[in-house]
Amino acid sequence: MKIFDEFINEAAGVPPGLLETGKQIFTNLLDKLDFYSTSSLSIDVLRSLPIIFDGDFVIGPKTIKKIKISFEFETTNHATDLGLLSLSNKFSYSSGVLGGKFKFKALRADGAHIEYVFSKPTKDYKISDLYNYMQNNSKELLSALCHELKHYFDILVGKESSVAKHIDYAVLKNAVGEIKPLNDFLYYSYYLHDIENSVRQTELASIMREEGINKDNFKEFFTNSNIYKELKGIENLTWENFIVSLGNYIPQIETELRNLSIDYSQMSEIEKIDEILAITLSSLKNWKKEELEEFYGPDDKNPMRWFGKKEKFYQDYKKSIERMGDDHEKFFRSEILKLNSAAKKMIRKLASVYVLAEDSPNKITSNYIFKEGLMWEPITYDAWQKNIELKRWQK
Repeated sequence: MKIFDEFINEAAGVPPGLLETGKQIFTNLLDKLDFYSTSSLSIDVLRSLPIIFDGDFVIGPKTIKKIKISFEFETTNHATDLGLLSLSNKFSYSSGVLGGKFKFKALRADGAHIEYVFSKPTKDYKISDLYNYMQNNSKELLSALCHELKHYFDILVGKESSVAKHIDYAVLKNAVGEIKPLNDFLYYSYYLHDIENSVRQTELASIMREEGINKDNFKEFFTNSNIYKELKGIENLTWENFIVSLGNYIPQIETELRNLSIDYSQMSEIEKIDEILAITLSSLKNWKKEELEEFYGPDDKNPMRWFGKKEKFYQDYKKSIERMGDDHEKFFRSEILKLNSAAKKMIRKLASVYVLAEDSPNKITSNYIFKEGLMWEPITYDAWQKNIELKRWQK
């Protein structure tokens, strides 16, 4: 039944039609690149040659009339071959409104515009090289495209988003030199941010569909997926192993201290770690202040309608920054515990994607939701009729 199918899709966090739209756009994109490949053109041509798809792309209750795909390429000494750096939405808000509790809601968005950013070494590459790379890595690149389409869908349906969380989200994309444990910490915070959390199920569902996973082999697929492994690593992160990992990056910490003109010659290793953690906390606060000032910017450059609330938000957010305090150990211990809890919840949330897997050949488990820990619960039409949400993650 169509209505029940839509209920199942929404329960799993994936709007009906999104995976199909992503697959259609990605397939057509590869066809376009294959066509351009015959001309031996350099990939640099694509910087000024976005690929636009017009049509009626139905996702949930919304129809997207235009999806534009653009490309950017960054030459880096670290790259040995073509590789995906990032994928991002470039949509623009025509207007927006600030509602209760400083939540932003777009009133209209001007079509989907998604940009692929690839890294490459200094050598020249042809469009045919890019086509081959995208063909060979189609599963991951399609999943990333569906990820961005879900972000766009959230905007399109008017999903409210906290202004403060948008600022925090932007800050977490920064880095602290070459100190991997600290950058991992920032990445984990970004990975589990509310804005990113809303798209993880779509990522997993896209890969699941490409691999032809059914309900019988979902558990093996899920627990061996990179998403699951990443989340388990975050769930098991502790303050103690965080400090130990920083101890393996003393040369990088010294480089960062030296760049900041800090004399560390008389410091022990643990003192150097303490110093860089204190600096990181201070940097986070400063980054938030800078992002706040940019977001707060002139009215004529900001499409948001503040309705007289701009100054109050500004002052409230400044106070929230100060509440972070100056005790770096207390801050990082607290944040690590928050990450542990968020990762555990996300693992359980992702398990609901099971309902979108193909029915098993033997049909034995086809009407049940996989629940981590080998626990199963049935989905029935009666549950939908009573409008019961899938709150099945009780202990």
